[in-house]
Amino acid sequence: MRNTSYWMLFLGFTSLSQMAAAGAVGQTPGMTSGTTLPTAAHRLDMFITPGADPGPASNVFWSNQLDSLGGYTGMQTTELSDAEGHGRQFLFSLWGATDARPGTPASAGIGAGSYCTVSKTATDGDKGAQCRYRYEWLVGHTYRFRVTPDEKLGKGWYKSNVTDVTPDGDGASFDIGSIYKPAFPADIPSGDIKQWVEYFDWGNPRTTCLSVARSDVRMSAEAFDAQGRPIYLPAYAMSGQNSCQDQPMAIRPTFTRIARDGSGVRMEGATSQTAEGFIRSAGGCLISSLPQAGVDQTVSIGACPTKRMVEQKGGRYFSQYFWVLAADGSIQQKSSQCLTAKTGSRAIVVSACAPGQAAQRWRVAGSTDGDGQSVRLVSGLSGLCLGREGSGLAGMSACTDKDVLWTVPGKSFQY
Repeated sequence: MRNTSYWMLFLGFTSLSQMAAAGAVGQTPGMTSGTTLPTAAHRLDMFITPGADPGPASNVFWSNQLDSLGGYTGMQTTELSDAEGHGRQFLFSLWGATDARPGTPASAGIGAGSYCTVSKTATDGDKGAQCRYRYEWLVGHTYRFRVTPDEKLGKGWYKSNVTDVTPDGDGASFDIGSIYKPAFPADIPSGDIKQWVEYFDWGNPRTTCLSVARSDVRMSAEAFDAQGRPIYLPAYAMSGQNSCQDQPMAIRPTFTRIARDGSGVRMEGATSQTAEGFIRSAGGCLISSLPQAGVDQTVSIGACPTKRMVEQKGGRYFSQYFWVLAADGSIQQKSSQCLTAKTGSRAIVVSACAPGQAAQRWRVAGSTDGDGQSVRLVSGLSGLCLGREGSGLAGMSACTDKDVLWTVPGKSFQY
């Protein structure tokens, strides 16, 4: 597991202890920016604006870490659906906390409602408390995370509220929950503030930087005293931390990009790749079969999932439908599985990615507008195009055939 504090945080539905037991981690980009809260604050506002949707199974976490409180609050990109409802997860977690109370209920009609847990071995590897809230965030909207003392519950209680503060937005506002830290003061103590991007597929040792989706987010922070007066925050420090250094030199710099953007910071991951998304033709979506150890997966063309289906089942249920056009010219799914043209035939399979394999390289021929409309996918092995065989299977076809036009993922996920 990673040894820096912010990499050891959370992962809403993944056990870090299981990752540690596996003895290996995957390769993913990562970025962090930080400033310091120089004096105690009564209110801390942190802002997250998604610039793109990495996809409903992309496993990206955008978060605000409060070192002085010992925890974080943020939002994730993966569509979840279980007993806590459906939506994308918002989190508030404090280490060493001993109690928690749910925030806004589902009956308010905003999201799926608030759920909290207190644990001696919390999901982020330490004892504490965590509150969760499912809500469908929107690209281009700004979400303010306001952490304040929860005065209704008394000293030591802290609340995280999320409000859509986008101009002309609907102003949706909900409390993720309230968490109790014993012996803590009435205000938020001074200390470091970090805002970061984590690809939590790093828990899968088969993940590489080429198999993750593009992400794009802007973050900033403001602090205020008890009279509502702003507290000066020093300029942001920024860094890109990733394990992508074994990638070819030509594409290595494309995996993290971080820069000041007005009063905040913009952070982009896997910048030369696409979001996770559908490869779609007039006949439907490209689908890989369920993986079996040591066996190539077949590739078929079938009905595309609808937004409602993904919300009801969750994004991970449809992982076989999601593809990333990677920076090296491969087309990948989770666990570094590549779309592969079979040597000596017109068959298409999904097999383990191998560097430099012509059978796993594809050239996108057609639209250059970034939305991937009506393109041909040309095999680096044969020069033939991805098309259709009989019985609903994908296969190689002459690039002049009628069934070789596809819509591929762009910079942001779309249904």
